[in-house]
Amino acid sequence: RNSRNTLLPDRFVGPKPMEASELFTDEGDGIISCMGKDALNTSLMFREFREYNLIHAANGNGRLLFEIAVQDGRSKEKDRTTLYLGLSHSASWSKALELLNRKFSTTGAFLLHDGYGVNPEQSAGNVFMSHGNQLSFHTRVDFTRIAWHRR
Repeated sequence: RNSRNTLLPDRFVGPKPMEASELFTDEGDGIISCMGKDALNTSLMFREFREYNLIHAANGNGRLLFEIAVQDGRSKEKDRTTLYLGLSHSASWSKALELLNRKFSTTGAFLLHDGYGVNPEQSAGNVFMSHGNQLSFHTRVDFTRIAWHRR
């Protein structure tokens, strides 16, 4: 038996996977984040988040995980940055907007596929129920041309 209690030698098992607590960064205001990594696929990221969330949900700190594609208008689709944000369902969506504006040194907006903007004055739970967990954050936005989604 090897160090992971399997019958295969360590050289066949591969590197030890990262722990969920190593993937996510506490951003303050009850938000956790993780930049998409090449070695991690989306299903693994969500699995690690579920494990992390189960540990912290006992304290009443359960969160929703959003997969956010950052679109700066310059990069190609395969080169886009993916950011995972975990927020409490009652957290204001404006906190997520403030965090991304701070991370990318810009004044951006969350836009839907039909061009409408996601209203930041609603809760993360409302955003999740109305628009799902995959959103796009646009760093170059002409705010005079955005129509805000009514939901």
